Amino acid sequence: MFFEGQTQFNPEEMKIIKTLESLPFRKMYSLGDKIDLLLMWSGLKPATDITIGKDWEEGQQSLSLSEEEIYSAKKKLSENGFIFVDLPKEIGAIEGIDESETEPSVKYRYEQKHFFVARDETTAEALKNAYEKEDEIYGRLSGFPESAIKAYLEAEKNPTSLIEIKDLPEEIRTQDFMAFATFKLSRKNWREELEVVKKWADTIKKINPALYEEAVKTYKEIS
Repeated sequence: MFFEGQTQFNPEEMKIIKTLESLPFRKMYSLGDKIDLLLMWSGLKPATDITIGKDWEEGQQSLSLSEEEIYSAKKKLSENGFIFVDLPKEIGAIEGIDESETEPSVKYRYEQKHFFVARDETTAEALKNAYEKEDEIYGRLSGFPESAIKAYLEAEKNPTSLIEIKDLPEEIRTQDFMAFATFKLSRKNWREELEVVKKWADTIKKINPALYEEAVKTYKEIS
């Protein structure tokens, strides 16, 4: 496990890091899932959910997420001290609409498997049970600040309880650490909540500088 202030890793720790990053994450979730899994390994998140799988464009040869790949992912998680619960393999499609089209059509297809990962079975099960059902519990198990969770729950009745990243001061939203602001910020306490984001960013930068740079680059491309 990563310890705060740690800047170097022994061979065994480096092996764990590389193993976790080698999981066959679904392409669209890969960056975020790698970051969240490493933050959980470092002790900054009680639990996280990840998605492994394959994506392919409509019309291309289909790709299968094999049972061997699923077994390998489970083995890597288990051998590195993680407990997980999972959902059945899912096969689906993503629709979109082009300028030349009058209605949506399938653009991508995928096979995926969802894992809820923690250090103990109780926490992993709790995250699974909260997934898409209990936002408060899900946010807390994901390591989100309590003030941000409260504001998110209040937002249904009072949308102004949250602040969008685009509405933050420019000197804040252009900071590299904002690439790691993966939860909604509260209007009242966003400065304090960003201290959590900064810690996440610093941790990933120490664990894997290349992953950190990829996240920052992606954030700046879309912001």
